[in-house]
Amino acid sequence: MSTNKELLKALTRLVFDLKELFEESYGVAGLNLNGEIARWEDLTRGGFMDEWLFSYEPAYKLLEKIQSLESNSEAQEK
Repeated sequence: MSTNKELLKALTRLVFDLKELFEESYGVAGLNLNGEIARWEDLTRGGFMDEWLFSYEPAYKLLEKIQSLESNSEAQEK
């Protein structure tokens, strides 16, 4: 497997693992050191602390686009 494919596979797994974590939990306890839970909505793009996970949404959208292009390419090869 080429290095690019290995990197793409690892990044895809990471982004989709984060997506699952976001869907299955409320946020991060202890992040603010004030006893409150930092909600995922506050930590991702548009949230008031989005510098923590600002890159998640663009990475997710790019990986979806790559997967779509690969699926179309495979379908055309058949």
